[in-house]
Amino acid sequence: MNFFAQVIEQIEEAAVQIDKQTITGSRLALILIDNVIEILMYDLTKAELSLEDYEMIIKGTFNDKFYDFKAKTKFLVNDEKISENQKEILNICHNFRNEAYHLNELRVGIISEIVKLYFQICCDITPKFFGHIPSNIENNSIFSKYEILGFNSLFSRGKLEELMKKFRAGREFDQKNFSKSLALDIEVRVKKVCGSMKEIQKVDTKNSFNHYESKLQSFFRRANKLKSISNESNALKTYCKLDTDLVKIQLNIDLIREYIDYETDLAIDRYREGDAFG
Repeated sequence: MNFFAQVIEQIEEAAVQIDKQTITGSRLALILIDNVIEILMYDLTKAELSLEDYEMIIKGTFNDKFYDFKAKTKFLVNDEKISENQKEILNICHNFRNEAYHLNELRVGIISEIVKLYFQICCDITPKFFGHIPSNIENNSIFSKYEILGFNSLFSRGKLEELMKKFRAGREFDQKNFSKSLALDIEVRVKKVCGSMKEIQKVDTKNSFNHYESKLQSFFRRANKLKSISNESNALKTYCKLDTDLVKIQLNIDLIREYIDYETDLAIDRYREGDAFG
């Protein structure tokens, strides 16, 4: 299949998955969008290889400076394909994709808006790769479907931009409430952790873990500040910092709960053994 036909078909399928408005559909769309970004960046950075690079590839001594996703997005900024803000968003969305794909970790509260934001940037930047795609295209149903006639003509470039606008239409992320949705996700998770904390306090007579209370309350204040951040990139970076800090506390409390449950089970077993011999 032609390289660019594959790109368009994946964007088209991502749109279909977004329209399902399901967690699974969002997960699949996230993976598809990320793959489009990856292969576009790979094709562009591959053009940077020199003859010496290819010789090192043959020898097995080549060190690809664009191997890392962040290195590729940094190159896109330097090549004026994306802005600095878009770079930050791509890097964060790529991490979300890795969580969804490798760990099956889905951020249920925000994945729908995250995917729409990622999709929007993907549609915005895809035409910018136009001049780097081979022009000797084969006949393909996807090109006929959208009347993309030939990559050497300005008409085709215009058709591609028009197509990306059609894909975007009705699938825009909620810019007005984006930061609020990120903050709400944090607040909901903090409340769950607080619930776990209360269970621990019921059996912890020494109040050994009360210091977590003030830390957990601080997340509500930080989440409230997040709501007022209008820039999507800054909002995502703030969310990720909150998320990292919250996960640390959540893991500690989960560990404490598991230890208490373990000790409780041991006490019950000892009681039963004593009762049996009594």
